[in-house]
Amino acid sequence: MKNIVIFPIPKTFTGRIGKDHWQDWYHILSNTKKLQEMHPEALVIIVTAMKPRQGQYEADVYYKACKMFGIKNLTIVRKTYETFGQIKYVEEYQRTHSTDSIILVTSIFHFLRVKYLATTLTVSHKIAYGLPPVPELLTEPIMLLLCIFAKNFGKEEWLKEKIDDRRKRGLQQ
Repeated sequence: MKNIVIFPIPKTFTGRIGKDHWQDWYHILSNTKKLQEMHPEALVIIVTAMKPRQGQYEADVYYKACKMFGIKNLTIVRKTYETFGQIKYVEEYQRTHSTDSIILVTSIFHFLRVKYLATTLTVSHKIAYGLPPVPELLTEPIMLLLCIFAKNFGKEEWLKEKIDDRRKRGLQQ
């Protein structure tokens, strides 16, 4: 039996327009379910402590959505507010657990940043297509550039702390 771990990389539920089945989060979970059907023993881990200014914790919303999709073997890890921390968790998990395969499931708009941050990891990627939150059409390209800068100049932790601080204080979605 293979030891496969699937990490959906969540995006916020706020700032959305249109029906659920148009959204990238919906397709991230749909792809996660399809992967789990191909690998029934796979563990699914969602890592997020994010709580938008208005709304519930992402972990709670994603937990309910995963149950709606029938995703099993689900673990919610309430750590980190940002993609840096999610990828660091995957890196730590890979270092401390014996796995045959780790699959990151992300949206097309988030994929380049996730792929860039995960360059040192042995993972595969599954891309989900769907509408992102409207603000991310602007912020995602900026965040990619900031991540490249931070990683190349040894400022990843600094950038992560700045983003985490803003999110903890409710200043950023």
